[in-house]
Amino acid sequence: MKKFIFLLAIFLLVACSPTQENTPKSVTTAFNAKFANAENVKWELEKAGEWEAEFHQDGRKMSANFTEEGTWLETEIEMTKNDLPEDGLAKITEQYTDYDIKAVEGVETQTFKGFEIEVQKGKHTVEVLLAEDGELTVKKEKGEEDKED
Repeated sequence: MKKFIFLLAIFLLVACSPTQENTPKSVTTAFNAKFANAENVKWELEKAGEWEAEFHQDGRKMSANFTEEGTWLETEIEMTKNDLPEDGLAKITEQYTDYDIKAVEGVETQTFKGFEIEVQKGKHTVEVLLAEDGELTVKKEKGEEDKED
């Protein structure tokens, strides 16, 4: 009986998962207009009213978020620290001495274009935003005293 319930739960999870077929047409139309060369597109309902596409384009792993109505919200591009401008990398390594760069993403929204960089020293993690103009701001900090994941 436990095995049956487990299999039923798996079936329902897969059957109810958002897919290309149940992504609103307004969202897929807007996505296709903005990312005409996207490959291997996978859709997910990020939260109520917001859809996220994960895909590859121009050899890079990317994601883009849209509202139910098809309004583009954000694009993220997986990158490495080698993709950062030299002056921006220098600013980060100067301000976060002894921190390791763990992740870099190119980020574009309607109000921001630049990079999101995650740096870590021990159990202390900081997400910083590096704008195109070189401005560096802290987005989020987490340390061992934080309870959330």
